[in-house]
Amino acid sequence: MNMRIANLACVLVAFCAATTVLGQTLERGEISGTVYDPNHAVVPRAEVTLSSPSTGFERTVPSDDSGSYVFTQVPAGEYQITVTAGGFAATRVTSVELHVGDSLTMDITLTIQGQTQTVEVTAEPEVLAGAAEGVSQLISAESVANLPLSGRDYRDLAQLSPSAEVVPGLRGGIRLGGQQSDYTGLVIDGGDTTNNFFGEFFGSLETKNFTIPLDAVQEFQVVTNGFAPEFGRSTGGLLNVITKSGANQVHGSAHYYYRGKDLTSNDALGFAPNIDRQQQFGGALGFPLVRDKQFLFLAVDRQAQHGPLITKFGQDVHGVSVGPPYNIGDLSQLEGPHQQHQNLFSGLVHYDYQITPAEHFSARSFFTRNDTDGFTGGNGQNETAHAFDDTEHFDNQGVNTVFTLNSIFGASKVNEVKLLISAEKRSRHPNGDTPAVFIGDTGVFGQEFFLPSNNDNAKLQAQDNFNYVFGKHDIKFGGDVDTFRDSKDIFVGWSRGEYFFNTLADFKNNNPFEFVQGFALNDQDIFKANTLDPNYQTGLGLYWQDKWQASPRLTVTYGARFDQTWNPQPQSGIPGQEVYVGVGPIGPHGSHLVKPPQGVPNDHEQIGPRIGMAYSFGSNRSTVLRAAWGLYYAQTPPIFFPTLGGSKAGTLFCFPNPTFPCLPPNGFPNLFPSSLPISVDQLCSYTAVAIGCPSVIYVDPDFKNPRVSNLTAGVEHRLGNDWTLSANYVYVHSSRLRTGGFSTTFWSRNVTVDHYDQFGRAILVPFTPVDPTISFFGNYETASFSHGNYHEAVIGIQRRLAKRYQFFANYTLASNKDNASSERDTDTFFGPQDPFRLGLDYGRNALDVRNQFKAAGVVDLPSGFALSGLVTAHTGYAYPAYDAVDANNDAVINQFANNDRPIVTENGKSFLLPRYPARQPGFFQTDFRVNKIFRFNERYRVELLADFFNLFNTANLFSNPDVNGYVADQLTRFPKPGDVSPTGTFYRKFDQIAPGSTPFAVQFGARFDF
Repeated sequence: MNMRIANLACVLVAFCAATTVLGQTLERGEISGTVYDPNHAVVPRAEVTLSSPSTGFERTVPSDDSGSYVFTQVPAGEYQITVTAGGFAATRVTSVELHVGDSLTMDITLTIQGQTQTVEVTAEPEVLAGAAEGVSQLISAESVANLPLSGRDYRDLAQLSPSAEVVPGLRGGIRLGGQQSDYTGLVIDGGDTTNNFFGEFFGSLETKNFTIPLDAVQEFQVVTNGFAPEFGRSTGGLLNVITKSGANQVHGSAHYYYRGKDLTSNDALGFAPNIDRQQQFGGALGFPLVRDKQFLFLAVDRQAQHGPLITKFGQDVHGVSVGPPYNIGDLSQLEGPHQQHQNLFSGLVHYDYQITPAEHFSARSFFTRNDTDGFTGGNGQNETAHAFDDTEHFDNQGVNTVFTLNSIFGASKVNEVKLLISAEKRSRHPNGDTPAVFIGDTGVFGQEFFLPSNNDNAKLQAQDNFNYVFGKHDIKFGGDVDTFRDSKDIFVGWSRGEYFFNTLADFKNNNPFEFVQGFALNDQDIFKANTLDPNYQTGLGLYWQDKWQASPRLTVTYGARFDQTWNPQPQSGIPGQEVYVGVGPIGPHGSHLVKPPQGVPNDHEQIGPRIGMAYSFGSNRSTVLRAAWGLYYAQTPPIFFPTLGGSKAGTLFCFPNPTFPCLPPNGFPNLFPSSLPISVDQLCSYTAVAIGCPSVIYVDPDFKNPRVSNLTAGVEHRLGNDWTLSANYVYVHSSRLRTGGFSTTFWSRNVTVDHYDQFGRAILVPFTPVDPTISFFGNYETASFSHGNYHEAVIGIQRRLAKRYQFFANYTLASNKDNASSERDTDTFFGPQDPFRLGLDYGRNALDVRNQFKAAGVVDLPSGFALSGLVTAHTGYAYPAYDAVDANNDAVINQFANNDRPIVTENGKSFLLPRYPARQPGFFQTDFRVNKIFRFNERYRVELLADFFNLFNTANLFSNPDVNGYVADQLTRFPKPGDVSPTGTFYRKFDQIAPGSTPFAVQFGARFDF
């Protein structure tokens, strides 16, 4: 006994400092280290075996002449390492935990063989768990299983990562590392799980719904700055998710959660909850098909909720009737509650086959469906001024499958082949079929302008990753081909037309100020004309990286990734005679006139060198310094490109006046024919419908994909056995940012310079070429001339699960600036105030969140009780201010707002009001869970739980950035919320609840595990 204790003490003193270094893989990890004798001399040719009793996984490698060993491409999980060598007692290290993306160092010291043949020791906690090339946060299995989640979407936990933000827009995308959410990557089991066309996550149409069962998520890693070279086409960080597998022991779970209207408070604005009942239920089961050989894991999740969507018009509409085709006896009939619902389903199958000790095959497939009725498209889901017939019913469903084959060649070579196949169908239907009516002081009824809309898409990705270890070098290289197919894509704007009235009185007097209708050309059906033929976006990526163990304490990683992108091309001609391309003052090397470009450039110049280092020092290498730099490229979503072209269809924007009688005969509610018997070149002179010349939408011939230069430096230190403290600084310079594009900051370029004002801003006049076939309203270019700078300092602390609790927290201080670039459907629609000098708009952007604090913890209490919770707090989002007038007389307007910046004169000095002059109120929310566990022997347990969302019922008020943002052209101070705008509205009325928040709510649940 004394000999065993002595041997154990020897191992504990000399045994492994477990550190993570640069160069992690994606869904797998790496374990390496050095074998020493009791005198700390290296032990060459020792036999090192890595095994997992739960799955039968086993791999053996010899230590080399320097005593080093390495296991590459190892699935995340719990392992044991056994080391044998002549003259030494066998040493077995148990409870070695490898997380997703880890590169773990385990140094092992052997003891001289004596009476004890085998020395067994439990692995000490990792010194630097979950470290990566950039700033990252590991969301462990314990966090996924125990933290409160209102919608069972694991991506909500991603918000706990440093710098993570939820986009205020309706899609709720995730911003990481200060970059736009359009370029955030999602990888599930190593496969690219993004929807190229929309720049969204697979399976998430308009809403941020769950797409895989929560019980199928093993763990995931959020890398906000810098990631492994296997993955490319992203500048905005990466969510790296792995799903569960079966094992030798049968295991599973079942759950049920309930939330009703009586368990939810009215929000801070007094609105009643929009959920009458929400039920979530499902389960998971993992089991062996053949012990140690074949395993299967199954999981399903179902969520059904319904509740009232209340229509409340801004004016008293009693007694107001509307004739055919509406046949509404009284507009007040449209008010009141209407039933809305959202039904979600997801099922997952994961199959594993250990063919031989050297070959492992896996197949994972999941199905997701979102059936939602009553969706308002971002106009609020509680009380809204939109009638129910202005909402939509959509059905989004898809299948995503990944096949993986891992092969080991000898002791030093591992190859991974991966194939991803996914398909998604998006069907969107209007709940109304009459022309839309917008009444400025009242509300909206009729068919939503962008419906109906359909989209089918599919993706095929093939990858190969090869690892070769020799000496002090761990080399990996490989590549992938990623092809995205978009088909049956229908987007028909205003197919039923829309009438706009300023006031209810104008509506009663049939006095519209605007009429909009879409139509087809060349006698085509309007839906056929607006249906895209199949189109493709293809990316090719190649990479090479060497991780060099320069010394036992210093690791240097260097390599490069090369990407190419082939973009979809316009499917009809781009009309027009002359358009501006380039950027800068007018001239041959700046903005200059050319014939309208007819294509979308491909990008074959995406070369991303990367280098990093990690140096460990201190007792047991308890402190590590890291630094990394690299270039990263994103792939531009095709929705920003004019793939339809400009010759199949068009839109009439009619502002009627005595000199421009453009309304349909007899006015409201009549329409023009939806198809015209003319070509695009005849529009300017067509008199049957006073349409005018077509808008020209095109892509600059110098367009490139976005690029960021990412520099990260940091230190991480182990505090005792269970705590780690880290500090990081990140600087990101982004270039080639997109300016212009669909539903974002339109870049209007149908102007020329008249003169420059005192601020260096071009005062513009409409541009009219000699033979005009361009629109009276504008030329819209998509280009890549914008840039930005992001600075971030992060302090984090983490406690691993030990002694019944775990905890992590992080604080981020950041600054984010750019010029004239924004996300799709985000919180601003105005473009550059000077289309020739984009630098005038450089300053704080919509992504700038100065302070963020996130924390989460899980505590096991006596008697089977447990507590868990999370806290999210951040400075309010920056919001824009819009000029109420066309200050520079350029007739340029984007969606609804002038690009021009108001002039502020204070203390005798004048300056242009910044794009984002102030912030929303700060955000704070705490979610909390308490549960009681009843155990029925070691195999079975029942858990009863209660979740409390927004525990302190914080108001978290918010102002929709797209409305209530007008200010006067001449100001004597910065505008303040509550100021009366020139349009008669109040500037920045905080009349919504911030995205990501909820009023206080309680959810009860039960769970059975075995």
